[in-house]
Amino acid sequence: MDMWTSNQNKGYMCITVHWVDDNWCIQKRIIKFLHVKGRHTGINLANVFSSCLHKWFIEKKTFSLTLDNAAANDVCVKDVIRVLNRKSPLVSDGTFFHVRCACHILNLVARDGLAHIGQAVLNIRSFVILVKCSPLQKDEFMKCASESGLDTTRGLSTDVLTRWNSTYHMLSDAIYYRKAFERLYEIERELYDEDLIPKAEDWDKATTLGQCLKRFDDITNILSSTSYPTANLFYHNFCEIKSLINAWMKSDDVTIKTMATSMNKKFEKYWKRSNLALAMAYFLDPRFKTKAVEYKMMRLYGKQSYHVHMEKFTAVINQFYQEYASFYKTAIAPTTTVNAEPKEIHTIDEADSDFMNYVYASSVDGGSDASDLINIRLNHPCWFLMEINLMFCHGGKLTKMYIQCYLFLPAMSCPFKLPLLLQNQLLVLRDVFLIHFVLNLNLKW
Repeated sequence: MDMWTSNQNKGYMCITVHWVDDNWCIQKRIIKFLHVKGRHTGINLANVFSSCLHKWFIEKKTFSLTLDNAAANDVCVKDVIRVLNRKSPLVSDGTFFHVRCACHILNLVARDGLAHIGQAVLNIRSFVILVKCSPLQKDEFMKCASESGLDTTRGLSTDVLTRWNSTYHMLSDAIYYRKAFERLYEIERELYDEDLIPKAEDWDKATTLGQCLKRFDDITNILSSTSYPTANLFYHNFCEIKSLINAWMKSDDVTIKTMATSMNKKFEKYWKRSNLALAMAYFLDPRFKTKAVEYKMMRLYGKQSYHVHMEKFTAVINQFYQEYASFYKTAIAPTTTVNAEPKEIHTIDEADSDFMNYVYASSVDGGSDASDLINIRLNHPCWFLMEINLMFCHGGKLTKMYIQCYLFLPAMSCPFKLPLLLQNQLLVLRDVFLIHFVLNLNLKW
């Protein structure tokens, strides 16, 4: 569910449904785009959303709701859970029903980091704008860049204040042309206010922070693609972010340490609520399973204390599986084959050789002799990254229903790269990560 505000200050709601069909293909459709009248309180949003579910007869089929972290949305989700539980009990009474948009969290964390060098960013931004707004200064700047031996085809970029990654790219380009900026200032000193020109300290801070945020930008590009990456891809990347922040908090550089401490406070609020749900989806990916989750927790919590978190994770897995077993009292069928065309094979860029060795150390075994299906899955060896097609890795009927919900759970609302144009009216974003491109509202199921 996404909320929008138009340039006429009117509020709109966009509801997109995601599901996995019988051929294990991920499907998505926009089923409603409407003007929300009145105040956007949590109760009002919940009523509009619940009404849409009722009209589409999917109240009893709804597993989770993905949206951003606005306060009104927390109230909205609680009311939706109450309504749905009254119609048909949710798994664990809706404990994991509310999925918080991962990219929205990433945006908040990164912006906290940039705030710690706010003056440096402001000075660099001012210099970039002064150069770009004047054709004469731009030509002189490119001449300075050429004389400094820099590539003049790269160019400068300006940022959008609400998009942290655009600020990162602006800083990255400016840092590359640092010598050209310094040369231009020496030549045209009388044209620039000395107080607005980046000092050596500003450049150093921007360079240090840019190196830290490089991985954030890489992960944002992965998680915000238009192919709607699902929850099984998020746990690995968010564990990496958490590890990076932990390492930065131990840095000798005061700027990095202060930045990381602030970022960690913001990140922990999300991580405490979502890490088990993301770990569950990661576990259900046949390329990783238990060994991968164990490795990640060992990296995050240390060898001395990770066992506590693993026991909690295993308990949640067993609890959820037993709930599914009670909901669907169906005999467990043997592994079946789906008659469908092979789909794109999804892989994860994993450069850590220690991780690879740890995860696949047991892959040569035949698995466990356990009779219980969930224990078999917990102990079953991993598939190799380049050998697996996720759409064809499932077992019996109960396992299929269990995996379809968790493995393909959308962990973000929607990609942020495309603008929304509807009836020639440009909608101004309430949140930059909540964008859909509506091609046709005449949807068919």
